[in-house]
Amino acid sequence: MSVWYTIRESLEGFRRARMAAAITTFTVAFALVLMALVYIVASNLGRVVLNLRARVQMEAFLDPSLTDQEAQKIEDRIRAVAGVEQVEFVSKEKALLEFEREFGEDIFSVLDDNPLPASFRIRLKPEFQRSDLAKRVADAVGQIEGVDEVVYRGDVLALLDRYMGIVLLGGAVFGFLIGLGSVLLISNTIRLAILTRANVIEIMQLVGATNSFIRRPFVLEGMLQGTLGGLLAALTLYALVRAANLEIPNLVVVDRRLYLVVVLVGWLLGALGSAVAVRKFLK
Repeated sequence: MSVWYTIRESLEGFRRARMAAAITTFTVAFALVLMALVYIVASNLGRVVLNLRARVQMEAFLDPSLTDQEAQKIEDRIRAVAGVEQVEFVSKEKALLEFEREFGEDIFSVLDDNPLPASFRIRLKPEFQRSDLAKRVADAVGQIEGVDEVVYRGDVLALLDRYMGIVLLGGAVFGFLIGLGSVLLISNTIRLAILTRANVIEIMQLVGATNSFIRRPFVLEGMLQGTLGGLLAALTLYALVRAANLEIPNLVVVDRRLYLVVVLVGWLLGALGSAVAVRKFLK
C-alpha cells in the first residue's frame, strides 16, 4: 500500500508543479550535457596526448670506438632498464641514409668518414611516457658505459603533462560546480513542493506518520526529475556526437556506456537534491 502511495504522491506532486518540474528537468539535462561534453573533450584529448607521447622516442648515441660485441652488450643492458619497451639499433650507415633522405642532399660527401654515430632508439612503455619517468629512464641509460649521450624530447612530454593536468583539473572543478548547482536546483524545486503541502504534512505527523513515510514521495519526485533530465541529456548528447561524426568521421570517440552513466548521474542528483530539501524541512 505504501509503495503505491509513494508513487501516486510523487506523480501528483510532479503534476501539481508542472512548470517548475519542467524547468528543473530541462536545466538538469543542460547541466548533464555540459558535464558529459567536458568529459568527452578531456577523454579525447587524453587519447591524443597518449598518441603523441607514444611518438616521443629516446635515442642513445654510442661511443664511436665500440665494437659490435660491445654494442650488443649495451643493447642488453638498455633492455634491462625499467620502462624500456623496445630497442632498435641504428648503425652509422643507416643514420647517414636517414639524414640524406630527410635533408635531401649529401652534405657529407666531401668527408672521408661518416661522422654520424651509431645509436639505439628506445621506445618507452606507456606507463613511463611521462616527463618525470622518462627522465629516470634517460638517466639510467646515460650511466651505461659506452653511451655518449641520451637525447629525447623531455620538454614535449613535460608540456603534454602540464596541459593534460590543467584540462583534468579544470574539468573536475567544472563538473563539481555544475553537479552542485543541479542538486541545489532540484532541492529548491522539491522544497517548493513541500511548502505547498505543509499543512498536509503536519496533519500526517499528528496522526503518527513517520518521517521516512513522509519523505519517500518527495525523494521519488526528485529522482524522477533527475532521471528525466538524464534521459533528455543522453538523447541530446547522442544527437550531438552523431552529428559531429557525420561531419568528420571518428572525430569524437564515446563509450556507449557514457549514456547510461549520464542517466544514472541524473538520478543520483535528483535523489541528493530531494533528500537535502526534505531533510531540512523535517528537522
